[in-house]
Amino acid sequence: MYSPIMNWKLGEKNAIAYLAPEVRAEIMPIICVDSFGSNPLKFSDSMSKILHGGPFYLYLGDALVEDELKPYSEFETLMNGQLRGQYVPVIDVSNHFIFSDALSVSTNGLAFRVRNEEFEDALGFIGFVCDEYSVELSQIDLILDFEKIKPENFFTYRFVVREFLSSNESIKSFRRIIVSSTSFPSFTELSSIEAYQVTRFKRYELELFELCRSQNPDLDLVYSDYGPFGTETLSPIPGMSPNFKIRYTTDIDYAYIRGVQLKKGGLELDKVKRCCDEVVNLNEFKGSDFSWADNFINRISSGENISAGNLTTWVTVGWNHHITQIINKKSG
Repeated sequence: MYSPIMNWKLGEKNAIAYLAPEVRAEIMPIICVDSFGSNPLKFSDSMSKILHGGPFYLYLGDALVEDELKPYSEFETLMNGQLRGQYVPVIDVSNHFIFSDALSVSTNGLAFRVRNEEFEDALGFIGFVCDEYSVELSQIDLILDFEKIKPENFFTYRFVVREFLSSNESIKSFRRIIVSSTSFPSFTELSSIEAYQVTRFKRYELELFELCRSQNPDLDLVYSDYGPFGTETLSPIPGMSPNFKIRYTTDIDYAYIRGVQLKKGGLELDKVKRCCDEVVNLNEFKGSDFSWADNFINRISSGENISAGNLTTWVTVGWNHHITQIINKKSG
């Protein structure tokens, strides 16, 4: 199983919708919802169409938790019970006050999301909350979210892994343990990269997961990441024009190809084709039959496509290829 952390936005929605059925069957994504939107019918329709039939985790963001006394009950009302039994509610340790609400709608257990700075006291606190509601740890999934990791801090991660996973007997009682992180560079780190060149970034999240697995061979750990996008969210800045870019995941790194700014024609077909050509020429390019995303890239490179899409299209491309790559690597 693979559990990518994905925002519920159009690019990510389409990435899931365009997955091959055999790939979709191997993932249980952690879907992060920040808002039910201004059109509840549209929200529920997209949820039911794209996620119907496959299991997923549902994480409701701080804005919803703050606005709704019972956010998961509100979700069930919006969905009219359509996805009940398919999803596992996810709760931040800091938002434990919605535990009873999440418990009331769940038929498939619960998950606690524990972030890097919360590891020290998390297990004792989770145990206390579960005891209070008479819930067994065997009904709880634990999401260990290291968030953004840096290679220079691996000594610290090794210590955290040993202390948290190896020194706590209760860790073996959880139903699943999901290890999530990302090493994808920040926007600042990417800003100086020249156009039409392939820049590679090692996927250190793989090393962190293998570290966890090697030190805890008896635990059935699940791999998770933030895809080829990292944890940052870039808010539009007046007067700023973003660059076109392609993120292409390989077995060990991310190939990053930056185009030019949109105001300079970054989404014009000939300029996007230059970036696609760089991807197709990679030794690691999987070919047009590998995924919807690879086919899309190849069609632009070969001149078959007459449109390069928009920036949201390329979020879909990045995620769709990434998920397919992870599943094929695991099965291979």
